[in-house]
Amino acid sequence: MAKLLLVILVLSLHVSLNESISIPSLNHQVQMNQKPKKKPAIEWRNTSEFENNPTYVKVVEVAKNNFQSQCNMNKTITFSKVLQVAKKIEQGFLWSLQVEFSDKSIKIIQIFEDLDGNLEFDSCKDNF
Repeated sequence: MAKLLLVILVLSLHVSLNESISIPSLNHQVQMNQKPKKKPAIEWRNTSEFENNPTYVKVVEVAKNNFQSQCNMNKTITFSKVLQVAKKIEQGFLWSLQVEFSDKSIKIIQIFEDLDGNLEFDSCKDNF
């Protein structure tokens, strides 16, 4: 009878140890299967944050002067306003402007600012 109690005690201890070991490993497996949260490709900011930035004013001018040819837009369409702004470091700065036009279309215009402060129209994309 004492041997039977000892066997039951050892088995229950073995089972409880396995459960305590397997629960963290299960949690680890669940964490491994969860996809990491992605940061948005562009972190948009309000235009008011850049109003007093002289470079921002120049970036908007470059966009205004080049959007019709670079975005292949009709000459009758005008630049209405910048809705949002993003600035990203990429061997200089890549300025992204979310722009609304007179035909109510919205496009993303990107202007590259090199380390010397020179500005160059980079791209014009539809806003998705």
